Amino acid sequence: MDLNSLFNLNTFIELLLGISLSAAAGFRVFVPLLALSVASVF
Repeated sequence: MDLNSLFNLNTFIELLLGISLSAAAGFRVFVPLLALSVASVF
């Protein structure tokens, strides 16, 4: 359970970073990077 919750927390942090960076840098620019980072977690 600890490992699973750690991965969930990691994914949550990645999503927060992705949303904030997409707001700052532009949605179209950052979506591929966000998809790659989420894919690397899974």
